[in-house]
Amino acid sequence: MSLSEQIVAALRTRNASGETYKSMHQSSGITQSYIHGIVNRKYDPMKMSLFTFAALFPHALITLDGATGETGVSAVDLSDYVPKSDYAALRDQYQDLRDQYQDLREQYLDLKSAPPSLVLDGPAARAPYHARRTSSSSGSK
Repeated sequence: MSLSEQIVAALRTRNASGETYKSMHQSSGITQSYIHGIVNRKYDPMKMSLFTFAALFPHALITLDGATGETGVSAVDLSDYVPKSDYAALRDQYQDLRDQYQDLREQYLDLKSAPPSLVLDGPAARAPYHARRTSSSSGSK
């Protein structure tokens, strides 16, 4: 079985065992549509980055130079490179920023639809703009 087929089979097995694409996304940070695309062969799993592979399979071991990993030097444990907490923290930061944006947008729309309530002080502020302009320009002539 090729590596591409192994990746697809592993994702299908996880899905068949009850893990949803959403939960895979939440644990890895990889979008549901990308995971679904790999499973359905829309995307070639051999073209995914090592970072994406490590996010989807954090406990995978990669053997370098074909060694069995018995020496401890030839095998690379990917879980050391992609801590899940980083994805969770980034996801939480994104959600917080999105919530702040929505709050600011609502405030903006409320202010935009509200009648003007800005009151300037002083006699010049009470006069219409064209009256202020003509009175200041007539005094300078």
